[in-house]
Amino acid sequence: MARRKSEPFMTQPIASERLVFRLLMLVAIMFACGFALTPIYHSLRDVTDEQQVDTARQIEVQFTSSNSAGMVWAFYPRAGR
Repeated sequence: MARRKSEPFMTQPIASERLVFRLLMLVAIMFACGFALTPIYHSLRDVTDEQQVDTARQIEVQFTSSNSAGMVWAFYPRAGR
C-alpha cells in the first residue's frame, strides 16, 4: 500500500511518544500530589483546631445482635440495658 502524500512521515511514532510523555507527566504529578497531601492535611487540621474533647457531651454506645432465621446457633447480647 502506498503512502498518501498528504500524510506526514512517521506520524504514529511521534504521537505515541507524545502520549507516553503525557502519561509519565500525569504519573509524576499524581505522585507529587500524594506527597503534598500530608502537609496540607496537617496545616488544615491546625487551622480548624477541632482536636479538643467535648466533656459536656454524653454518648451511649449500643451494640445490637441478631441472627437470621434457621441458624443453628443462638446469638444474643449478655448485658441488658
